[in-house]
Amino acid sequence: MKNVFLTGGSGFLGKYIIEELISNGYKVFALSRSESSNKVLSQLGAQPIMTTLHDEQGLSEAIKGCDIVIHCAAKLETNSESIQELFKDNIDATELLYNICNQSKTSSVRVFCFISSEGVIMNGDNINDATEDTIYPPINELGWYNKSKAISEQFLLSQSQFQSISNKMKTIIIRLPLIWGSKDNVLDYLVGLCNKFQWFWIGGGKNYLSIVHAKNASYGIRLAIEKGDNQDIFHLTDGESVQYRKFFTDRFKKKGVSSNKLHMVLPIPIAWSLVWLMAIFWKLFNLKGLPLLTKTGLIYSSKNFTIKDDKARLKLGYTNKITYNQGMNEL
Repeated sequence: MKNVFLTGGSGFLGKYIIEELISNGYKVFALSRSESSNKVLSQLGAQPIMTTLHDEQGLSEAIKGCDIVIHCAAKLETNSESIQELFKDNIDATELLYNICNQSKTSSVRVFCFISSEGVIMNGDNINDATEDTIYPPINELGWYNKSKAISEQFLLSQSQFQSISNKMKTIIIRLPLIWGSKDNVLDYLVGLCNKFQWFWIGGGKNYLSIVHAKNASYGIRLAIEKGDNQDIFHLTDGESVQYRKFFTDRFKKKGVSSNKLHMVLPIPIAWSLVWLMAIFWKLFNLKGLPLLTKTGLIYSSKNFTIKDDKARLKLGYTNKITYNQGMNEL
């Protein structure tokens, strides 16, 4: 039995990862920062480890005896108190955990798997069928969350290129598009906006995007830690891209939102004006959290953003464990 240390285990995707690993013979030790998380993780079959992403000693103890580390925890723009907090949790914590795992004399870790985002290649234009070798855009052109992921990816790739064949761990990066599935609290939040007539289709919502169901993502992650090589980057998707408006409408209606609440459209130029005005307003008045509408959110909502996962399907044998219709029926 292989031991896995997982961060972000009590989150939406993390719960699916735990289920996938345990059902395939892994023992999962999961980072926990609260008693409520302890309960959730224990119910899933994982062993909670009380520490934080910034506690070097606690993380060193947590990974002892583990063969694999999956770093899934991340701060989003929607739940960050500030840009500084987002960068601290996403960049500094990733570098700290990696460096601890990479101590050859004391670490038993042989695979470090970083859960990243397709957003690291978001350049503000329509992106169609991007592959893993797509070049990063200039870092400063990325939104805050995507910037934090791109910086972390580049750090991991720069460090892992020096790994020897015999006595070092493999570093594998998983880039995910929009993750969906049952028990998604972000969807519940968006449903709340719809029911208060606060949901708008930016530019009409006619753009196309890649998506991945959490069951498919967790399956692909397991295959990657088993079959991936050092410095491998894998895209994981549900296969066919979907139209933004149709996908969100399908989910909203499954959650009971009536059609009359889904007709409001916000022109793209007005949306961009709101992004810049909100950024200035938040900075001027030192407001907590990040603006309600950000550059990242606007681009996702109005531009084509599709990626290809041929590499994972060919090298790992990745396939869909759940179809679009099956996923919708579970909501």
